[in-house]
Parts: sequence; C-alpha cells; structure tokens
Amino acid sequence: MTAADPGQVEGPVGDDGLATAGEDGDVDPLPGPVRQRVVGAAAQVLGSIPTDQVPVALRRVAKFAPARRAKLGEREILAVLRTSGAFRSQVAAALDDDSGEPVERAVRSFLRRPAGWQDDVEAVGATLAEEEERVDLRRAREQAAQAQEQLRAARTEAREERDRLRAEVERLKRDATTLRRAVGEAREAQRAAGQAAERDVAAALDAAERA
Repeated sequence: MTAADPGQVEGPVGDDGLATAGEDGDVDPLPGPVRQRVVGAAAQVLGSIPTDQVPVALRRVAKFAPARRAKLGEREILAVLRTSGAFRSQVAAALDDDSGEPVERAVRSFLRRPAGWQDDVEAVGATLAEEEERVDLRRAREQAAQAQEQLRAARTEAREERDRLRAEVERLKRDATTLRRAVGEAREAQRAAGQAAERDVAAALDAAERA
C-alpha cells in the first residue's frame, strides 16, 4: 500500500477538525472576502511551484490560468488547504501583506494556524458581517432620504402644476367673459344699426309720398 499524497483529499474532515468537501461538494465556509483572498493566493502559488510539489488533487486545476484556477477550482483548492499543512505553508510563504487589515489577518490565521486561529477567523467574520450590516443600513438610509427628497420634489412639482392650471383656468374664464361681452356689444350695435336703417327707409318713403 502506498502512502497518500499530502495534498490528496481522502475524507470529509481536515487536519483542522473542520468539515471539508463532502458528498454535495460544499466546504465549511470562510467569510466571503477571506475565502476569495485565500483561494486567489493559492491559485497564484499553484502556477509558481514545481509540478511534483503540486498536490495531486490540484494538478488539473494548476493547468488553468490563475483567474480560472480561482474561479473553477475554488472547491478543490479550499479542500486541499484544509487537509494539507504543506500546501498551506507554501501559500502562507507567498503572502506579501502583513498588515492588520481584518481580511489579511484572517487569511494569515487560516494558513499559519497559530493557537486560537479559528477564533480569529470567526471574529473577523463577525466584524465583516457587522460592517456589511452598517453598509446596508447606511445605504438604506440614503435610499430612504433620496426617496423622501424625490417625494418632496414631486409634491412641489404637482403643486406648481396645479397652480399653473388654476391660473390658466382663471385666464380662460376672463377671456370667455371678455368675448361674451364683445359678442353682446356687437349684437347690440347690429340691432341698433338695423333699427336706424329701418327708420331711414321709413322716412324716405314718407317723404316720397308727400312729394
């Protein structure tokens, strides 16, 4: 019987005691940004180490371009990282960020496994979740404020349009009154002119009879 390759995933539990790839292909989740950073770093390392040092489970993935390794090989990469201390050490050695930024701190803890590293990762996950909630709350407040501003603008526009229409109605009423008055005056003038013409005709006839 031959010894198993240290990078070969043989069971559902890794050397950290956490669940790895199971029958459904899932792995015990890391916080999203931490998982992306870990997988991205491992994908880069796969392209820089000799083929004989690449874990067996990742030799197919290693043939991909780095971006495709991280995208298509995420499950396999995470599973090997959980079971292979050697591969974790290779990835950890390639890290060039020793900042105290939460994601980087969690990545280093996950790869180097100092005492209490699980608590570090969970704490960072909680911090990231709280920050996401704060961002969501701030975005919701901004959206609510924007909606209120839009409502105020719509109400102002509606009020201005109502006032404009009212003014237009009043103008049309005045115009209609003026036109009715003009029509009445024209009819009165026409009637008076007709009566004057009738009188003139009657006077002319009367004068003709007397002649």
